[in-house]
Amino acid sequence: MSASVASTVPRSYYPTLLARNVLKTTLKRMANNFAQNERVFWRDRAVIDSISKDIGQRGTWKERCDLSFAKVSPYCTAHILRSRGAASTSLSKWMLYLHGGYFCLFSPEYYYEVASKLAEESGCEGVIIPHYRRPPEHNAPAALDDCVRTYQWMRTKGGAEKVAVAGDSAGGNLGAALMLKTQDRPPEACCLCSPYLDLTNASDSYRINRDTDPIVSDELNHKVAWIYLQGAFDYDSLKKEGKPHQPFGTQSRVAEFHTAAQNPLASPLYAPNLPEVFSQTPLQIQASLSEALLSDSVRFYSKVTGELMPSTEDLVRHNEYIRFSSPQGHVLELFPKEGHAFPRVAKTIGQSQVTFMADRTLANWFGRYLGKYWQRKYKFELKKVEVSPSCTAHVLTRIATQVTPEPSRWLMFLHGGGFCMLDPRFYYGLAAHIARDGRFEGVVIPDFRLSPDFGYPAQLEDCLSTYKWMREDQKAGKVAIAGDSSGGNLAAAVTLKKKDTPPEAVALLSPFLDMTISGKTYDLNADTDRLVSKTNATRAAEMYVSGKFEPIPAEELKKKGSNAFVSPLFAKNLPAVFNSTKLLIHASLSEALLCDSVNFYEKVSGTSLPPLSELVKQKEYSRHEKNGKVLELFPNQPHAFE
Repeated sequence: MSASVASTVPRSYYPTLLARNVLKTTLKRMANNFAQNERVFWRDRAVIDSISKDIGQRGTWKERCDLSFAKVSPYCTAHILRSRGAASTSLSKWMLYLHGGYFCLFSPEYYYEVASKLAEESGCEGVIIPHYRRPPEHNAPAALDDCVRTYQWMRTKGGAEKVAVAGDSAGGNLGAALMLKTQDRPPEACCLCSPYLDLTNASDSYRINRDTDPIVSDELNHKVAWIYLQGAFDYDSLKKEGKPHQPFGTQSRVAEFHTAAQNPLASPLYAPNLPEVFSQTPLQIQASLSEALLSDSVRFYSKVTGELMPSTEDLVRHNEYIRFSSPQGHVLELFPKEGHAFPRVAKTIGQSQVTFMADRTLANWFGRYLGKYWQRKYKFELKKVEVSPSCTAHVLTRIATQVTPEPSRWLMFLHGGGFCMLDPRFYYGLAAHIARDGRFEGVVIPDFRLSPDFGYPAQLEDCLSTYKWMREDQKAGKVAIAGDSSGGNLAAAVTLKKKDTPPEAVALLSPFLDMTISGKTYDLNADTDRLVSKTNATRAAEMYVSGKFEPIPAEELKKKGSNAFVSPLFAKNLPAVFNSTKLLIHASLSEALLCDSVNFYEKVSGTSLPPLSELVKQKEYSRHEKNGKVLELFPNQPHAFE
């Protein structure tokens, strides 16, 4: 075995924009309902396809590539993105990109930006993305047939002399299967990113990484495999396997599924001749140490190279970048922290305004369904009120509880999302839970304006309008304010602004209080915080203080970020402001924002805590209290609000 370990990998390697991480968390929440019935599936796919096409209509690829289409078979149209610097007569060196999406979701448009940049970085003249047939309308092997037909078209009518095939997730499965189908004239290179290579779902990383993979689970992938191989939604047939009184027809279909799942063209991991298949084709696999599909990548690399690999448990414990390479030129790269691996080019995705806005649109779509879920769970009444010409607030009342709430006692919850993402619906559950346990009559969540469309002070103004409405129109006798992350910033800023009529209590959950990003735990906890980094915190702060998407000079950020209402940590009158207001701060010992919580508590309470370099090493819960000001620090949690 040949392995090299890098102790540090540049953080710019990873997709750092907050939007990507928010989407991963959201997808995890929604994955449990994936294809729960036909109506839900068709609705979800229609929305995702619409968003994919919208993303494809914009992006930097338009400045770099010309788009055309080719009918590669009666059933499949390929999308061709040719670099404007390439010759127009032939396809001499090209990439074939096979997109992911559980075999049944997404379309080529969603991958225009990623695939075209990956092709450029690989020295290709362009990329071809087949719009292969998807289940349940067309079950296996329809998708693979379309990918093979596209490859054959590239070799013949396209005149491609060299072809590199690449794919992510389900597309990685199709890429490996294509290698098995084209052994007479294989591609010159193969790159698989977080590939899904075993449709029997026998990998132990489903269990080991169950709590760290934001998207994929064992049950989800069983459902995906069933839809792909059977072309049907009756996944319950597989779930009932082995139960008494199972109809013979169901037993037959389950047996058929298991047989199909072990076919090497469905699960390339079971191909007996992998070393021969890749004897002339260099293989590169990228995977994450925290993903459920990790073992698929490791086992596949082991079978191709014949190398004996460490166990999944040992690999997962190794929280650093690892690179394995073989004499044949095959490479396996394993990355820490990220939920799923993606090509190196992905570091720029989400950092253009187009993809940022598309990510936010998709997150808002998920939020709509999350809001309905929370409303069913907590059984509250919901109404929306206009608290100002620029802001509507979501008011939750009559929350299901066994304890009678205290009259005229209200909670204002200010949501997080880096000032630029999410909306009240994401937080119905958390806000309702706090309101119920705190015996509040109701909770109000302002849908404040977001950056970069609106920068400071728009968000704070909307929160102040909501606070005024609660005091004057709602006649709230007692008001508590709570907020997480950037919402914690706004909660502290509202308290500073309303020092003459302050809230009775303030709760800050992993608050983001310093827009100059000068805290020490961005570096100290760089390896333990999966959501926030110095890079994406800086981008969020830049958009908030400037009201524009483009980065601003560091000097400008420091100057604007030093405003006490932008960065409440720098307010000089904190002890006086919080003199009559109870304060509770929750933070994680492993989060990047820990420094903001600790520094804020020290300034408000006048207490000195151990140095941050010592705090981050603590493994136990600790509670600090002085004069009604409380700081609670939790170990082993990415963020306090989780």
